[in-house]
Amino acid sequence: MKTLSQTVSPKLDVLIIGGGIVGLSSAYWLSSNRKKVAVLDQADIPNFKAPSGDHMRAFYLTYGKDSFYTELARMSLPFWLKLNAESGQTIFSQTGFLDLANKTPGFETHSLETLKKMKIRAEWIDKKDLGREHAVFNAKALKGALFHPDGGFIWAQRALSLIASLAQKEGTLVNGRVKIVSLIEDKSGKLKGVKDSNGKIWTAENFIFTTGIWSPKILKNYRIPLRPTRQFQIYLKPPQNPGRFRLEHFSAFRLNSSGFCGFPMHVHGYMKLVDYKPGPLGDPDEEKSKAPPPSVEKKCRAFLKKHIPDIASYSESETSLCHFDATKDGDFIIDRLKKFPNAFIAAGFNGKGFSVSPAIGKILSDWILSGKPSLNLQRFRLSRFK
Repeated sequence: MKTLSQTVSPKLDVLIIGGGIVGLSSAYWLSSNRKKVAVLDQADIPNFKAPSGDHMRAFYLTYGKDSFYTELARMSLPFWLKLNAESGQTIFSQTGFLDLANKTPGFETHSLETLKKMKIRAEWIDKKDLGREHAVFNAKALKGALFHPDGGFIWAQRALSLIASLAQKEGTLVNGRVKIVSLIEDKSGKLKGVKDSNGKIWTAENFIFTTGIWSPKILKNYRIPLRPTRQFQIYLKPPQNPGRFRLEHFSAFRLNSSGFCGFPMHVHGYMKLVDYKPGPLGDPDEEKSKAPPPSVEKKCRAFLKKHIPDIASYSESETSLCHFDATKDGDFIIDRLKKFPNAFIAAGFNGKGFSVSPAIGKILSDWILSGKPSLNLQRFRLSRFK
């Protein structure tokens, strides 16, 4: 027979539902400020159905004319470098980031203008120099490229584990396989607690829902406007001269117009290529197959044949499937839940939230600690969808 202490958690300052990178980053900042915090996730941490469970995530400061996202990336950069320095591990591989351009003016030239205005290091590589300095790319198919040395990529699973460990050292409780089934309101209209599938009630002063694609299910009454999309990633072995694609010689790259982003080879000799544009709808809880349709590989080979022809004939490859929590306008959702003044949501990251998660976690932490966010989040409000 369960006692009351077994069915009701000790009172927390903040309960975070969702153990991905944004939830754990929020826990890190809150616990560093001596708040009593718990993080719950319905799956294991990392959850391999979500973007946080992947091996590598890109880090770049290039968002075209959108300086707001560039500012979030700039705010996050010192945190990733700090993790490297303090852990003795490589969490952030600062290879630089290469934005390939197939037209000018366009996204890449607009990004260059933004970086220059914000005094962030960047250089334009013309077509001739691109063929000499980055010879693996077919310069004939491109107009040039933008390179910024502060970019690179993050070892995602390694980062997630380390941030969780740092938060736990500050007293944060991190629990996987805890499924939330209902919300409990008190008489004043505030959120009092949540109940899990085992009947346990978790109470707190404040709540943060960083539940990604599961947000519409957990927050049923809010009609959270997210579309879960299926995203396939291909890990392939270069068929010849693989040394050219190692970290020392090859930067993380992107061709924004195509949707493709690529990474250097990792320790097992595979390099990652991903189409980050939102894919077809797919509920992760109802997936029957992780195998990609033939169109995925066909599109991948066509991209490589045109832009990196030396690896287009790869024969060894693996695929993985994750899901993005996509919004219609491509912007994040970071807001207070209208009914509950002590509950917040951070979701709708469209596959680009990982790299800026330190900034988002700090914003959420500051919001709870001071009563207001440290940045103007008007564009991320939930009410914009109405």
